[in-house]
Amino acid sequence: MPTTERRKQRAARFLSDTTGSILPYVTLVLVVIVGPSVLALDGGRYMSLQTQLQKGADAPAPCRTLAFDFSSWAGSCDLAILRYRA
Repeated sequence: MPTTERRKQRAARFLSDTTGSILPYVTLVLVVIVGPSVLALDGGRYMSLQTQLQKGADAPAPCRTLAFDFSSWAGSCDLAILRYRA
């Protein structure tokens, strides 16, 4: 057998060997699926936290406003809220 023939056979065996070829595909698919999923979860968590912080910041505002409006009733926030809701 000539040397070039052996090289051709060896190259053919090397190119037809597919063991371990699934690993790059699985890696790419995981990056494509898990990457955006993690970003979506982080974005949702950020939006939820932002909403909670905004609600916490807005909560005392009506109380202060109503207490100022009904300052003739000793400035009580509870009385102002009760009066406002009535």
